[in-house]
Amino acid sequence: MTFEQMLKDALEEALAPIKRDIEELKSASSLSKYGPVLTVTELMDFLKIGRTKATELVSRPDFPVIRACGIKVPTHLLMEWIEQNTEWVQHNTKYFNQAVM
Repeated sequence: MTFEQMLKDALEEALAPIKRDIEELKSASSLSKYGPVLTVTELMDFLKIGRTKATELVSRPDFPVIRACGIKVPTHLLMEWIEQNTEWVQHNTKYFNQAVM
C-alpha cells in the first residue's frame, strides 16, 4: 500500500463522522424552513401533495391536527405520524420488498 493510499484511507476514516453530521444537518435544515406548526398550504408543500389529498389527510381521525385556530399540523407529530404509517406499510404490504426491474 502506498503512502498516498494510506493517507487517503486515514482521511476518509477521520472525516466519516463529519460527513454523517453534515448529512444530518442537511435533512434537519429541510425541516427548518417550516415552523413548529404547519398550515394546510405548508403541509401540501412539505408532502408534495394537492389540496384534495391534504383535505383527506386532515380529515383522518389518526392524523395529528389542531382545529382550534384553523387547521394546523404540529410538525413533530407529523413526522411521528409518517414514521408510524410507513412502518404499517412495511409490515402489511409488499411495497418495500418489490424487486426493481
